[in-house]
Amino acid sequence: MRTFRSISPERVHTGSGCIARLGRSLDDVAAKRVLVLTTASLSQFVNEIETLVGARHMGTFGGCSQHSPAASVGAAAVMAEGADAIISFGGGSVIDTAKAVAGRVGYPAQIAIPTTLSAGEFTPGAGITEETDRVKHVSVDMRALPKVVIHDPQLTQWTPRQLWLSSGIKALDHALETLWWVRPHPMTNVIAEDAAKRLLKWLPRSIDSNAIEAREHCLLGAWMSIQGLFAAGARLSHPLGHQIGAFWDVPHGITSCVTLPAVMRSLDELTSVVREQIAPLFGAADGQMAADVLTRYLKQLDLPTRLRETSAVREEIPMVAAAVTAEFEATGRSPEVNITELLESMW
Repeated sequence: MRTFRSISPERVHTGSGCIARLGRSLDDVAAKRVLVLTTASLSQFVNEIETLVGARHMGTFGGCSQHSPAASVGAAAVMAEGADAIISFGGGSVIDTAKAVAGRVGYPAQIAIPTTLSAGEFTPGAGITEETDRVKHVSVDMRALPKVVIHDPQLTQWTPRQLWLSSGIKALDHALETLWWVRPHPMTNVIAEDAAKRLLKWLPRSIDSNAIEAREHCLLGAWMSIQGLFAAGARLSHPLGHQIGAFWDVPHGITSCVTLPAVMRSLDELTSVVREQIAPLFGAADGQMAADVLTRYLKQLDLPTRLRETSAVREEIPMVAAAVTAEFEATGRSPEVNITELLESMW
């Protein structure tokens, strides 16, 4: 027996130029006082958003940062007092910050305008990092799910190359985690397979920021990739990525570049799904070969594939392993493999 939990925003606008629907979207949620959340790197591009918000604009918080530190969430929440709508403009950390802020100020309506392929705009989950211990805490609150998502590929043209590409690998991570979950759902399997194929095909073609069609395909692939994650669940790569990212300040997408090949090799020994369903997506016969193909694919995109290519510190691997294990335990699960050894294999 299986249960599928349907989770989705009320409206998703897609296509080049669909940012023009922002004003109507604000009308749809009856917004009168709107706070915009973004990052310092996007501050020079946020004017278009503010103009479309018009007289409803009560301010812009530009202090969102990687891995959604608790301090930035607190500062944004202060500015959000009295807002009846929050617009998040940026990547997954901005969107996570908005969800966490919404929970602190009475759940104003959220409109997410992503500029990466993280797909956090489609989930009620948020990962917030405590600066004191560098541990990421993940919470799920259905009331914090954005009501409207605007997927405009034109707004991704400002996204740095590595961030765009690595967030695409993060989306691929969503799809693979859906497929190799212990009890995958037949419906989400179909969607996840399509997402993986679409991302593998179109991500290299989207390197040119003017390749709008390719970027639109990637945004669709990211949307599809996340659909099964809450119905199935994150098996191994995501808990690793959460804590690698938070503890060593490694960008989310880069964590997936490092974890996916190693996890694929590890799960090849534990589940036939890797060999029978996932390996063929990479034109391979088993998980070992598929991991090799994926590694070459990542290198062709000039993305790191080892922890030593990031800001990770090898001597701290036991601490990160403990944080990963704690995340598993918090969800009532146990790791299927030795986490310390798996992290060492990524070095």
